[in-house]
Amino acid sequence: MFEKLFSFKGTFNRKEYLLYGIVLPLVVIVFAGMVASLLHGANETVMGIIFLIILLLNIYIPLAATVKRARDTSSSVALIMFLWVFLTPIAVIYLLFAPGQERGENGESKSKGSLGLIVVIIFAGIVVMGILAAVAIPKLAKVAHQAEAQKAQQKQLMQAASQLEQSIPQE
Repeated sequence: MFEKLFSFKGTFNRKEYLLYGIVLPLVVIVFAGMVASLLHGANETVMGIIFLIILLLNIYIPLAATVKRARDTSSSVALIMFLWVFLTPIAVIYLLFAPGQERGENGESKSKGSLGLIVVIIFAGIVVMGILAAVAIPKLAKVAHQAEAQKAQQKQLMQAASQLEQSIPQE
């Protein structure tokens, strides 16, 4: 079991990916919470070491599961890792629902193209553009409002300067 859990070799089907890549890390987090509540008031160094071990497990195990599942879906492991690091929910959803490789009678996989991965990449690009737009549009509106306010203030200053110039008697 531990060899399957910690190894990057081989492939995972949907069920194994769900178990090792999603459920197990959640169980580890719940276990960590229980340990933290039991060790309440313990030495901070001990708590830090336990936290570090749990954190590493929660990174390593899903990473290995993701690599194995990416192999099973005939997807680019590098691309899936990019999605996993930057857009985790999209990569997880894709790997949960992407069809795996068909197996022949001798257990060897029959490779096939992955149109689903292309759709996920396009979807990820749309999501990134949407996030950027959600950040940029309000910022642009704020900058435009500030520019209008500065322009109005500048106009008032120019009018005040003009009135002041007219009020000064010329000799």
